[in-house]
Amino acid sequence: MSHLKKTGIGVIFFFVQIGLYAQVQLQLSVNQPSIATKQYVIVADSFPLLRAHLTKQIDSCKNQGFLFAYSDTILQTDSNCFVASLYTGICYQTVLLSAGNLPTYLQEELGQTVYQKAVPIPFIKWRNLLNKLVQKAQEQGYPFAQVFLDSVLLDSNQVKAAIQYNSGPLMLFDSISLGGTVQLQAQYLIHLSGIHPGMPYHHSLLTKFDSKLNGLAFAKLTKPTAVYFYGNKAKPYLSLSPILSNVFDGIIGFAPQSSLNQSLVLTGDLKLKLCNLWGTGLQIETAYKSYLIGSKELQFSTEIPYIRNFKLGFSYAFRMLKFDSLYLELNHDFSYKVLENEYLSMRIVYKYKSFNLLYTDTAWVRLTQKIPNLHDAISNQFGVQFSVNKLNDVHFPTKGVSMQLNSSIVQRRLVQNALLENVLFLDNNQQWYTVYSKQQLYSIQWQLVADFKSYIPISKSLNVLGQLSGALLNGSNLLQQEQFRIGGLKTLKGFDEQSLFANQYISGNIECRYLLPQNSSFILFYNQAWMNNQLISNNTYSQAQGFGAGMYINTSNGLLSVFYAVGKINSAEFNFNAAKIHFGYNHLF
Repeated sequence: MSHLKKTGIGVIFFFVQIGLYAQVQLQLSVNQPSIATKQYVIVADSFPLLRAHLTKQIDSCKNQGFLFAYSDTILQTDSNCFVASLYTGICYQTVLLSAGNLPTYLQEELGQTVYQKAVPIPFIKWRNLLNKLVQKAQEQGYPFAQVFLDSVLLDSNQVKAAIQYNSGPLMLFDSISLGGTVQLQAQYLIHLSGIHPGMPYHHSLLTKFDSKLNGLAFAKLTKPTAVYFYGNKAKPYLSLSPILSNVFDGIIGFAPQSSLNQSLVLTGDLKLKLCNLWGTGLQIETAYKSYLIGSKELQFSTEIPYIRNFKLGFSYAFRMLKFDSLYLELNHDFSYKVLENEYLSMRIVYKYKSFNLLYTDTAWVRLTQKIPNLHDAISNQFGVQFSVNKLNDVHFPTKGVSMQLNSSIVQRRLVQNALLENVLFLDNNQQWYTVYSKQQLYSIQWQLVADFKSYIPISKSLNVLGQLSGALLNGSNLLQQEQFRIGGLKTLKGFDEQSLFANQYISGNIECRYLLPQNSSFILFYNQAWMNNQLISNNTYSQAQGFGAGMYINTSNGLLSVFYAVGKINSAEFNFNAAKIHFGYNHLF
């Protein structure tokens, strides 16, 4: 009640009228000396809520320094009206505190000027100060600590008091008890919580623990973590229920004849993901892709949630790509998770990548006397990755946002090709040289990749997905195999899988989803991308557009999907004879 002043006695009258629909209308009159009466109207649902509101107002007065605020009996004036009075008394503006028997580590919380000598503190702040002292004690193993004022003296509009501290018993954490059907090993729980049996009680660890548990992909809390105290022990108790998180995902696509495909090509994308193996939080994923003509990709990755003596774990991914008959790409990705909570995670990333040509075009080199756009190379990439996930469901989201941002520095080294070293040229001084003679083999690149998704519910059965993605690779003498490859069902619908090359691109995707029961849905979509393809030999800009429709159908064994999409580049017309059809299957277990 910020309208109450520091002097005088205030009288507050409450008038209550019971209205329609069992609601109570509360008319609040504030009457103080030298202050005009003010009227406030508050709507409540019942008479008990009125009493609760009156109690809340008394507490509010006391928190502002009206220490002796009280109310008399609530009187009923007729069948529908009630009246009560609240007396505020004198307002005490400040509290003159002395440290009393506070231990040294808590005195430091008061600030040097407070515990060396008593200084006045605004009354409205003293309760916050005492609460802060209690919270500090709870972080030192004393959950039942009490802090209160002693030797209280009232002097004019000031309170003089000494702080008294009662620590209560020192409580030590016991092992974590796990309820429900989710299996988690004790060591993994220690890693997640930071709670070791025998360590002093820390209340903040429990709060952070709940946040981390809510971020798990394979389990969720059914209620907040409880703590049972007995003797000098504090035993956390978890109640977890499992989430289906193991995934088998398969997509089969049909790509008609095009400039890249001379005939109908069957494309495939298979993925198997296993979570929380042996109750350790360990995650393993393997994937296989086949696209274009003769292009195959194999990937294996693992997420190790913790390592002894390290707070967070790391992940490793191996990827091998054979792109047509042109080159072989090998990737080794390492990342260390430095931050993780319910919504946000941050990783430090290192990637080692090698390119080995399967075919070398020496004729093109002899003609142009330049390094070809495809070349043997090795790169070392160092970066950081941020992820934000505030979706209502990891697998079938209908509301919320997600974002990923990767930024990295790349050091690339061109590996001299033996066949190209044998291609010699004669300069004006009759000296022999190769394409490597004046070529800088080392270069530095900067890479940025971003993806943002927003699921917007329009109605109970209508949902819109808006997605914006982009990437940038900045450097000199870029190679074709270093560029980003987009196209396909998961990046740019209406185009062959990974058929579009760009070192810079921005793509937008919008989907209108009509939601059906059991995660089934019908989808209309439109996507568009703006691309820049900058290579050693040329620099081109292009624009791609695609649209189509799809459907997810839930069955007893999994989720079936079918998508039809057609796309075009630049000013070309949409060619429905070159439309792409994808069939998919997703099974959670």
